[in-house]
Amino acid sequence: KMLFCGWRRDMADMITQLDEYVAKGSELWLLNTVKVSERNEMLKDKGHKSDLKLNNLTIRNAVGNPIVRRDLLKIKEAPKEDEEELARRKASAKGEPSPKKRPSIEGDEPVQKLEE
Repeated sequence: KMLFCGWRRDMADMITQLDEYVAKGSELWLLNTVKVSERNEMLKDKGHKSDLKLNNLTIRNAVGNPIVRRDLLKIKEAPKEDEEELARRKASAKGEPSPKKRPSIEGDEPVQKLEE
């Protein structure tokens, strides 16, 4: 698990470079005050690049203030995607309603995985 706090205009380049050095299945959290929908557009680099094509990293998003301890703790306590999917499958097999996705940080959009 890695964490990038804040936002830079060259974030797509940084993520692409990091992807070359990490093991498959590594998780990168982006924690900043930029809404997830805006991040997705900014990572496309205004049409100069296609979507990020990552081989090793999974990007997870959280909206919050990187200097607020409770926002950082929410990331630490967030379940992995695998755990959420397993909980949904178990509920489905039992005929129970699927668990809701975990709430977002500071009331913004849900924490989600970026499309690859």
